[in-house]
Amino acid sequence: MSHRFGLRKPQAPAYLWPASRMRIFQLSVHSLFADIVWKFDTLVAGQTTCSINWRLGVPNEMWVSLKFQRLLRDAKRFLVAYLVEEDPRPNTFVQRAADFRQLIIWMFQRDYRSFAELGDDAREEYFNHMCARYYDVDRKIRVVDRTIDMHMSVVTLLFKHRDRFSDLTRLQIALGQLRNLEWNGSGRKLGAPKVKNIPAVPEGVFNPMMKEALCWVDHYSADIIELVSIQEEAASLSFAWNSNNYTYYINRRLEGYRFKTLPGATAPWRHDLKGVEYIEEADEEGHRKNGFRPLGILRELINNLVASCAIVIQGFSGIRVSELMGLRADAGIQDIWPSCIDVRASVDGLNDVFLLEGEIFKGICGEEPREGHWVVGIRPVGSDFIPPVVRALNTLLSLLQGWRKLSQDDNVFLYPTTGGIPRRQNSVGGMLSETLRRLQQNFLWKCVRLPVSLAGWPLTSHQFRKKFAQDIVRCDPDAMPAIREHFKHVSMHILETGYLGNDAELLETIDEYAMRDAAAQIMAILDGELVAGKMSDEIRSQLPHLKAVVGEKLSEDERRQAVLGLVSAEGVRAWPCDFGTCMFRAETALCHLAGKGYYDGSARRPLATERCADLCCRCANLLVSGRNVEYWKKRYITNENMRRRYRDEGETSWGLLAARRARIAAIILKSHDVNVEVLADAA
Repeated sequence: MSHRFGLRKPQAPAYLWPASRMRIFQLSVHSLFADIVWKFDTLVAGQTTCSINWRLGVPNEMWVSLKFQRLLRDAKRFLVAYLVEEDPRPNTFVQRAADFRQLIIWMFQRDYRSFAELGDDAREEYFNHMCARYYDVDRKIRVVDRTIDMHMSVVTLLFKHRDRFSDLTRLQIALGQLRNLEWNGSGRKLGAPKVKNIPAVPEGVFNPMMKEALCWVDHYSADIIELVSIQEEAASLSFAWNSNNYTYYINRRLEGYRFKTLPGATAPWRHDLKGVEYIEEADEEGHRKNGFRPLGILRELINNLVASCAIVIQGFSGIRVSELMGLRADAGIQDIWPSCIDVRASVDGLNDVFLLEGEIFKGICGEEPREGHWVVGIRPVGSDFIPPVVRALNTLLSLLQGWRKLSQDDNVFLYPTTGGIPRRQNSVGGMLSETLRRLQQNFLWKCVRLPVSLAGWPLTSHQFRKKFAQDIVRCDPDAMPAIREHFKHVSMHILETGYLGNDAELLETIDEYAMRDAAAQIMAILDGELVAGKMSDEIRSQLPHLKAVVGEKLSEDERRQAVLGLVSAEGVRAWPCDFGTCMFRAETALCHLAGKGYYDGSARRPLATERCADLCCRCANLLVSGRNVEYWKKRYITNENMRRRYRDEGETSWGLLAARRARIAAIILKSHDVNVEVLADAA
């Protein structure tokens, strides 16, 4: 032995090795550090190995990102420290690895680049995210607080091994107010149900998902329903066979089916059915291709179509999943509308209002469920337009007609109780809400292309209800026309009548969104956003008072809550439209004065029959923000053109009206720093 042995530096532990050497670190007899799947031997009865697939649930766009790969290497390195220093059981280690995978996916989507950025606010945000992922008021599942804490245990590990990475600061979690403390079980203190932080479906998820779902309902459904009829005919012919080999015959009948080419397309929307189709599937063991016969492909197509119908119904009606699962339609009745749809004339007699009839179960304790009504569509009298919800219901009833006859069950939503296609009465029954949630989640992951920042979004049924309430108040201007027009008409209906069915809780949620939108508008002004309209002048005059209440030392969330408290106390609600937002106050609402002849102190929303740009521009409730600028640009150009034309034609009165409208539009645009002279030249 060398006499210099005592002067040598001790060998660094594996988790501190340089990246090039870490790649070949052997975690087990099956896996190296750089492997996509880590596999370990286990002593659990009935199980030989346990695995963690790092690519599971990670979209390709995210996987190839350098930012994600850096987060992945950091997470793996941390897990090596956990493995070396604590020697956990293989199953425990794999569970912690899955929790880390979930964390880094969330970090990537929220644009966190290292564990060092996970301060107090980030940890609280992640805790709320986990609660929202598991808690859903529509699901009759009691979320144990320990479940949330189990996923939050990654915070404990990050604190526990923080000091081991003094030379790798990006792996050192920020201390914040939890200095030298580990995650101390906030889930047990708050509990997931108490947080109630269920988000609405984000626009980036809802818009592409609804577009794809409508495509399945309106276009793909014809092929799938025809395939079901072929399968049912083949099944009836083979039912009496004294053999269990009927699936071979049915598969042969389905094989070679040619899917239709949609209008405007050059090829069928799906390739012909083959004898065997190989589909890539993934789990913790890795990625592999499994072969499916035509019956298996048909079952998958049915699942996707059922999920699409449910997405359309929930997205356009705001109905709870419990009420959705309780919808009934009389078997055998063939009519232009399903029996659960009622069409009534609107108050003014100009529109047909489509009502979905069902039963409300929420809050029922030992009592019979009460009758429920939800407005699901509006059309002018005499129009042949069929609302999306009604189209989805018709599609669903046609698709599952054979199952309904087989089971003698009048539920709209049915599902097999066994694998494969049902053949006997007891092999199909009413669908469970958890089954529907799983089908919708699979549809979102497999059929919808999402932006990288929202990839892997966890979908829960109550998110549709929140999104519906949000869109009634303010429909996304970038939404596809079918979505935008639906919510525009339904929103106008509720402004006119205050009626959206007898779901009181849904109306309260809509009112809450209107109040929050008002607070958001005021927050934007406090932050310096350019606005116009008489309400903006009033808010600016109150800025010193507002800033005193909000304060500069408060966090963003505390400032928002302070403004929300003021808005709630004043009774202000925001009701946006194309030309601006009505920050509604009954005592200054010109629309009610024009329509009723007096200011209605009991009113809570603008009067839709009188609401227009000419009147609202004179109202003290109008606020024009950046999202309305395009409307005023078009209005200015249109009226400037009309002014010039009427001037040349000698139409003085019409020319004066156009000039006044162009002048008001110019004033609003100048408030937003828009160069009106350039627009005048364009006109």
